[in-house]
Amino acid sequence: VKNTNNMSEEREYAVILFGATGYTGRLTAQYLAENAPKDLKWAIAGRNENQLQLIKAKLPNHPSAPSVGVIVADSKDQKSIDAMVQRTRVVLSTAGPFYLYSTPVVDACVRLGTHYVDITGEPTWIRKMIDQHHEEAVKKGVLIVSACGFDSIPADLGVHFLANNVHKDSGETCGDITSFVQLKSGPSGGTAATFLSIMEDKAARKQMGNPYLLHPRELQPTKRVSRPGPLNYSSDVKKYTVPFVMESANQKVVHRSNALLDFQYGGSKSEPLIYNERDARSSLFTAVTFLFILATMLFLASVSFLRNNVLKRVLPAPGTGQTEKQLKEGWFKYTIITRNKKGKKYTALVKGGEPGYLETSKMVSEAALCLATQRDQLPIGSKGGVVPPAVAMGTVLIDRLHKQGITFEMAS
Repeated sequence: VKNTNNMSEEREYAVILFGATGYTGRLTAQYLAENAPKDLKWAIAGRNENQLQLIKAKLPNHPSAPSVGVIVADSKDQKSIDAMVQRTRVVLSTAGPFYLYSTPVVDACVRLGTHYVDITGEPTWIRKMIDQHHEEAVKKGVLIVSACGFDSIPADLGVHFLANNVHKDSGETCGDITSFVQLKSGPSGGTAATFLSIMEDKAARKQMGNPYLLHPRELQPTKRVSRPGPLNYSSDVKKYTVPFVMESANQKVVHRSNALLDFQYGGSKSEPLIYNERDARSSLFTAVTFLFILATMLFLASVSFLRNNVLKRVLPAPGTGQTEKQLKEGWFKYTIITRNKKGKKYTALVKGGEPGYLETSKMVSEAALCLATQRDQLPIGSKGGVVPPAVAMGTVLIDRLHKQGITFEMAS
């Protein structure tokens, strides 16, 4: 397997899945077994060889399954991480919380010229990775692409898709953009762990309040933007809306994409683009109920005694997943709306199945396969960096996902 980073050595594998023994990791291994090209060599990696062998044995009966490699690597042992990273073109990490388990992986990828994708929803960690590794990754042509799961592919690629279509139709950029999110999915242990880790860190809590946290430092806007109230009615979607729980992660990724793409979507350093996400509810009662639950969770999380003795006991643990029924019946829909300068309304729709696990494993797998097999077709060219999915892969990844049932469409 030739390495795509203009490096002389060849790599044994195209993709290594790190964190394969977790719930999302197992689903990702299944997806790769069923959908990776037959001649593509890939491997699963983690701390426990016995568990990895069990996962390999349970992979769907597919031509590539028997040749899947098994690699033992531990985040606490940098040598084992380096040895793993050196064997592949792309590392796909599902090992979260990412600030705990994937920091040494990113470090090795940048040093050793290996591309990287993950499913983190931890903007404060992404900020650290940008500060530590972006410049070197740019120089080496290495792509470090976080947020390739439900956080934040529908938002990041959805806004990219919308802005492209607005420009195609009118030659203009977008005004304010709002995503109205509807979904059916059970609670995620990984998301709960991320939420708790941020609430435990005062500095991280403060950072989460800045929508432009991931902007390049020199493009950080000085102007403060107003935020919508906690409870609104939208005449655009004819629903009551409350803040979407993943807005604070997705928003930052979208803004980084816009800044790195020279404000193609709209706005500027002095007049920043406004992007919000709202959880769309069909009745006032369900909206108020959800808002009450959200406020209660935030209160419990902000008091250390309550966080440790109440919340940690009721929230799902990392690595726990959902029932087959929940996976089968889950779905999501992003309705992304903007208006151009003349007031013309544009609506993009991004739709798919169960978002937290099923479609997350599909999204990150397709991102990894995209980097492994289509590096020379990507909009970023031969450049590298710590960049969001829209900047690295853009329409190439949109097309891959659309073919796999995560649809991107403009509403008529």
